[in-house]
Parts: sequence; structure tokens; C-alpha cells
Amino acid sequence: MLYKFIFIKHLNVKAYARKRYAPRPKQFSYRIITVTLMLLWVTHHSETKASTNLIILDDIYWGMPVNEALALFEAHVKIQETKTSISGCHVRYAIPTTLIDENWFIWLCEESNTSKIIAIHFEPATGSTSYFNDLIETFAATYGPPHLFWDSCHNVNWNQTLQYNWYYPKMAISITNKDLPSSWVMIRYEEPTNQPIYGPGVCIEAPKDLRKAALPE
Repeated sequence: MLYKFIFIKHLNVKAYARKRYAPRPKQFSYRIITVTLMLLWVTHHSETKASTNLIILDDIYWGMPVNEALALFEAHVKIQETKTSISGCHVRYAIPTTLIDENWFIWLCEESNTSKIIAIHFEPATGSTSYFNDLIETFAATYGPPHLFWDSCHNVNWNQTLQYNWYYPKMAISITNKDLPSSWVMIRYEEPTNQPIYGPGVCIEAPKDLRKAALPE
């Protein structure tokens, strides 16, 4: 189920095509990135769905120097000159892309004291998306019920926040809505760590394991 390839028709996405480079580094072992991005960043060029243009990050690996990653893409933008943490991501560079009819960025999160990539972060250029429910549906169809679901949290404005998490030996995945009324959404892929997880803001209840709810009675 983890690597099941599913096309979600209503997620019709145009993205910048990456440059083609030959052989992948030996460190590459993160097909989960490729599979999910194939689900999310698919463009159907005809009514027969015969042609597909994908943005694929399967040449990126944890610990890769950010300059090497930037060379894989036709375009990138500088988010900030000095590398500081934004939304928990030490970022300088991002890849512009389009999700359906919205502009998004793929942030390349670096270690705080090196230029090595430790996470890949997706965020709408405007900070808001109309497709939060579509993203949740797509991820659930791919990875199954979330391993953790935080639904009793709020931000500093007392607006509700939500977060869905999936954990695998070589990848941690999260979708967070940091402000439900404005639908400020971010998606994060990162290498698993032993750091504690506190949820998206101030949480008054522990997260739920939705895999248990999906089990037959």
C-alpha cells in the first residue's frame, strides 16, 4: 500500500520540469517522495489522459548539499538572504510550482549550521489554499489512515489548527493547517528524528491514531 501508484484526477497540477541528469547517487532510497509527488503534481495534457508531466524529487536525498539540489531544476527563487527558521524550516531557496490554479513553493530545508538538506516543505505562495481537503484525501488514499491526528489545538489567534502525521523508518510526513479559517497549509517530508512532537500550536488533547478507528470491530 505504501508505494501504491494512484492518480487523483481532480489534482491537476502544472509544475516546472526538472533537468534530466544521469545516474542517481547511491544514497538515494526515498521512493516515497517520488510516489507522493506523482500523486500530487500530475498534469494531464489531454482528455484521454495520455500525457503526463511530473515534477520528481527522486534525485534529492537527506544530507544533499542545497546547491546540488538546485541544479536539478529549471528555476528556483531565494526566499531570504540569511538562513533563519520559518515554520520550523531553515530555508534560503525554494522551487516555484503550481498546484491546480494556485502558486506554491517547494522549500529546501537545510541544517541550521550547514547547507545539507534535511526536509522538503511545501507551502502556498499566498499562505492559503482551497485544496486542503483534497490533499488530505490524496494522502489518506496513499498512506492509509494518519498515524497521528491533532484536532484539539489552536494558534495564538485562538483559531483552530489541524495536523496529520505519518511515520515510516526513513520518512516522516505531515500536513498542517496552521489556521483553519484562512486555510494556511503546509506539507513536510523529513528524516525521522527523536525530537518530541507537540502538535500544531496549543493542544488540549492528545492526538488520535486514526489507524485504530479504521480497524473492523
